[in-house]
Amino acid sequence: MAHFLRSPREIWHRRLIDTSARLHLGSVQDFPYGTLKDATDAFVDRQGLVVGSPKCDSLLRELVSEHATREGGSERVGLIACLHALSPSVGTALLIAMRDKCLVEAANPRFLSCLTLGIHANPSLIKTTDCQVANVLLSLLSGTDFLPAIKQLFQSLEEGPDPHILPPSYIIIVLNTIDFSTAFRTHVDILQQERKYMSLYKAVSWIRSVSDQPETSTAKTVVSALVPERMFWASWRPDQARLRKWEEGNFSEVQRQKLCYVFDLEGPDITGSGCPCLRDSVPGCFNAVQVVNHDVSLLNRLLANLDKAQRIPGSHAINLIIHLCINSSRPLDDDLLSLTEAVLETDDDDFIHSILMWLQTYQSSFDIRMTALTRTLPILEVYPTLQRLLAGYVSLDVGQVMQAAREEYKSILETDVAENLAMRIHAFGMAIVKANWLHGSLSLDLWQSLQQLPPKETLDEIFEALETSHIINEDIRTYLRVVIGGETRSDSPPVDALLAVVRQAIRFYAQGVEPERAKLATEIEPLRYHDLKTYDTCLDQILKEDIVLVKDMLPLVRSESHSSCVEFARLLAQRQQLRCHTHECWLQLLFFRLLQRRQGLLEWSAAELPLQSWVQWVHDLKALFSRSKSSGSSDTSRLSLSDLGFTPERYQWWDVLQYRYGSAVAILAYLHQEGRGNLKWLWLQEIPEATVLLDILQNQHKVLAQDSVVMALFQPEPYTLSLICLVLAGLRHAAPSGKMALQSMCAREKQLGGGKWTRPATQVLSFCWRRSPEINIDDMSRNALWALTALLGLGDDLDGHGLQVARECIMADYAGLVLAAKNLLEMQILLQTYDSARTTTFMEELGVEDAPSVKSPSPAAAMVPAHLTSFIETVGESQWELCFPLKQITVQKRQDIGIGPSARLLLVRISLLDQQPAFCIHFYPSSDDSNTRPHGLWHVNGLNMPDGIICSAKPSLFAYLLSRRLSTFLFSQSHENHGSDINHEQLEKIYNFISTMLSSPTSHCAVCVEQLSRIAPSPTTCGSQFCDKVFLRAPLEARAHHLLSDPQALDFLLGCVYSANVSVPELSNELRPVIDSFPVLAGVGSSPGETLSRILKGNPALGGGGDVLSADREALLSWMSSHFRGSLISAPTGSKLPAMPGVVQFVLRNGGLGFERASQQDQKDVDDDAGVIKFLGPGLGTRSMWEILCKGLVASGDEQDQSAAEVGDGEPPVDLKTCRKSKVIWKSSSLMNRKVFVAGEDFGGGKMVIRYIFLCPEEFVPPRMRVIGDALRQSFSALRAGRLVKES
Repeated sequence: MAHFLRSPREIWHRRLIDTSARLHLGSVQDFPYGTLKDATDAFVDRQGLVVGSPKCDSLLRELVSEHATREGGSERVGLIACLHALSPSVGTALLIAMRDKCLVEAANPRFLSCLTLGIHANPSLIKTTDCQVANVLLSLLSGTDFLPAIKQLFQSLEEGPDPHILPPSYIIIVLNTIDFSTAFRTHVDILQQERKYMSLYKAVSWIRSVSDQPETSTAKTVVSALVPERMFWASWRPDQARLRKWEEGNFSEVQRQKLCYVFDLEGPDITGSGCPCLRDSVPGCFNAVQVVNHDVSLLNRLLANLDKAQRIPGSHAINLIIHLCINSSRPLDDDLLSLTEAVLETDDDDFIHSILMWLQTYQSSFDIRMTALTRTLPILEVYPTLQRLLAGYVSLDVGQVMQAAREEYKSILETDVAENLAMRIHAFGMAIVKANWLHGSLSLDLWQSLQQLPPKETLDEIFEALETSHIINEDIRTYLRVVIGGETRSDSPPVDALLAVVRQAIRFYAQGVEPERAKLATEIEPLRYHDLKTYDTCLDQILKEDIVLVKDMLPLVRSESHSSCVEFARLLAQRQQLRCHTHECWLQLLFFRLLQRRQGLLEWSAAELPLQSWVQWVHDLKALFSRSKSSGSSDTSRLSLSDLGFTPERYQWWDVLQYRYGSAVAILAYLHQEGRGNLKWLWLQEIPEATVLLDILQNQHKVLAQDSVVMALFQPEPYTLSLICLVLAGLRHAAPSGKMALQSMCAREKQLGGGKWTRPATQVLSFCWRRSPEINIDDMSRNALWALTALLGLGDDLDGHGLQVARECIMADYAGLVLAAKNLLEMQILLQTYDSARTTTFMEELGVEDAPSVKSPSPAAAMVPAHLTSFIETVGESQWELCFPLKQITVQKRQDIGIGPSARLLLVRISLLDQQPAFCIHFYPSSDDSNTRPHGLWHVNGLNMPDGIICSAKPSLFAYLLSRRLSTFLFSQSHENHGSDINHEQLEKIYNFISTMLSSPTSHCAVCVEQLSRIAPSPTTCGSQFCDKVFLRAPLEARAHHLLSDPQALDFLLGCVYSANVSVPELSNELRPVIDSFPVLAGVGSSPGETLSRILKGNPALGGGGDVLSADREALLSWMSSHFRGSLISAPTGSKLPAMPGVVQFVLRNGGLGFERASQQDQKDVDDDAGVIKFLGPGLGTRSMWEILCKGLVASGDEQDQSAAEVGDGEPPVDLKTCRKSKVIWKSSSLMNRKVFVAGEDFGGGKMVIRYIFLCPEEFVPPRMRVIGDALRQSFSALRAGRLVKES
């Protein structure tokens, strides 16, 4: 009745809603297809519609739209209910509309579910393929594992779904919704990285069939859009069976990591060549596995070997391939593959393991290699191919391993038998013996030692016995050292004999003796090789001896020291004193131990044993072995202490020390104990004169007054004691002059600290005594005086202050003696006036002789002033030799004025015979023999002055200066004293004049000897043309002294001349070859004369060419000395800038403003105030330095500002990059490739004085001005004052 009350539309809607079809949209089985179809058919019938007509399509479309808006309705349910009655075009349009609506809502699955249900409503409109595609897409959207679904999807797409209903664009959108591309790429990347190539192939194999589809097909369109690398995967055609074995194979994780690059060969072609596999891509495949000569066949062999290794049970076959083919440091080659194939041919995992273990440990320790070779050698015996491949390596390794194993065993054998290692060496040796193919390559020594290997049962017998007794003696060690350690010695007994001894020892220990007896038997084994009979006797006695004695002897015999011998002797001597029976074998054992340690035993005991222990030790030895001789036993009578150094002569000396000098020895022992010395020198008579010291210590009445001075120097060491004994013997047994010398020095030593006498004065006294002829003719006097000098630590030269002190003290003492003698003489004369005879008798009893008649002094000696007698010696009639000490003259001053560094005295011989002054000049000591030749004096006259060589001495600058000034002085004195007699005042004036000249040698012109306006740093002329011309006639040693005195500075100056390449008219050859012929100068210390001699000889490296240019070298030095008159020296320690290490530093002492020829006013301006410190570097070089050094650096203000720069405290002096290098320089120079810059003072007005020249290494970094500024200012101030910093 209700149906008639409703409209057909309502009825249709209600029927659809009542079916609850909306609730079953997700289930194909439960969906009410029939009910929905019936409802639509009923509606069409009631409306009288024709199925498929436009009206029917229109009404049904409205119903579908209305049902979507109804409560409980659904568009999908309405569409499925009407789908069978709609025309195909309208049904398709509605499906497309629903699809488009779902696309707006992203991944809405309503359209896809409609297709899966709609196929049942209208199979002709929705194809099976469409339904399959829809089902797969729905499963993908629901989160199902996409890989199987994807393969199924593309298989369905290959069948061709309706492009109107399911176009490729829609499918792509759905797949993008689930991020298919990323997920697929990630999945295949993971499989590829893990080398799971079988799984990877399954995941991508469908791409190949899709790639065969037409370009317009849905499947290919979708793949092209979502899988850009489809061609990469489509071209991959691997060996699937191999991939399956690899993926399913029982590889460990480490093995998979090692083989990953081999697995890559069966993977896709990653080179982009499109080959079926990477192994087919040449040469790209060789990036995975390095192969010799890019041979593809080697890769195929490698893969085949891996397949074969997988078929062998166990993991060692795979490890073999990894070791030989993968881990090898060299590329894969035929040798490696052949070896791999030969090892795999054994088809036995244990065999492979043994060979692999040896291969893996070929460079390791012997232990594992020996085990591996023991197992490998039998395998190689069976497989000839493998034997042929490895024979060379095995034969070499066998010898090395056996030698290392034996060395290790022998080192362990000192403390343990090492049973395990011994048995392993035995097994290894037996394996070598059984390897017949190997014998020809073994060394003869190895083969012979292997022949001595005993049967295994023999070793078992020995080790079992040792395990039971826990004792091992030297015999067993020797046997094992021979048969296991392979030791061969010419004096070793045969192996069979050794084995017999070992078995005897085993039987001895098997008797169950106490551990102490057994250990003692072990310790005395070395005696066997010295005296077998005594050894056997000792063994028998060990079993019988009292256990207390055995225990006492055991630690003494076991100890390997000198002290154990002393204690062993004490033990046996005590038993002898207690009248305990001591078997003779123990004395023989003691003597054997003493013989073992006789090298150094006597010296050790004499040095280390205290006094009482030493006395007891020598007494014990004498008691033990003298008794053994007196007993007459044939075994002990041959024991002699003389073999150990304890000779009868020494025992006689020791008895003397004990019974005659007991107290003295005790005192010496105490003194040595306090000073931590020893009495070895006394016991062994190392000091011949020791009895003198012993007598003094034993008998106090034999002590002399001087002995206290000597004994105060006592030190407990042999050298000092030998000196003391020599002095003490000299005080008693030397010649009278020697005793007097020793007594005087001892007496003076007592005066130290209590008066004016000093140790330097004692040194002067020693110096004089040791040169006395009377001392030197007596050996004891000479030796004793030398010993006292050494004890006091005195030197071998004269000290000026010491000489003065000695002279004053001795003269004072002599004055007292003279006064006492005078008083005695007066008393003698007074007494003689009363009774001459009795006075003479009395004086004879006192030992006083009459004073000898005094010889009148010569007239020449009378002319010597009293206070100068030590410095002026009369050498002839009106001839004297004046002596001037030179010690107070500094090294730098000597270099400046031309006095050699070794000269200690200046000797000037003066002759005033017939009022005609004459002189000559010498130094002492002299470098030549001029002091021993006859003197040729220079005779002073008013016409000529000396300008060359005087007498036989070598010319020097100082001799030139002194000769001209002394000649002028003597000439003036001769005029003043003309007609008057010679007196002591004249000599004193001459002496004072030379002394003054020594203190200020540069105050006068070197030629005219007129006083200069200021004292120059070094000798120079006054600058007049006359003086300069006369100076040219001076010896070259004098003229060029400022060049020759500093070889390194001359090296630099020659480089400047060489670079400037100036014209020297005096030369007969080209300038540069002449300079190149100079010898090496820098670094060779010598005097100016020696330097000149070397220069004239030339460069030895040039052969004869150096002599040809000798005249030119001399002419060049003469020319340079006349053009450069400055004083350029290597900076001494005080003037050297410490912040510039590695820099060659020169100081230009008088080189500013035209040097010594500068006007007095200019020089005064320079000296008054300090100038501004400036540096000049850019543009300088050795080429321009010569002109600057000769003419000075004088520039206008502007030019100077441009060239020389003042720098701030935080700046370096110069930028070395802008400085020139000394490239053009002579051959033998040591100053190559150095940057040049100078430092000087700018006084304004165009006056700049160069002070320093620096030659820097190229890599040198100049310090900041704040670092060197103070040092420069201090040095500049000293230079302005005419001195150096060190002299201040």
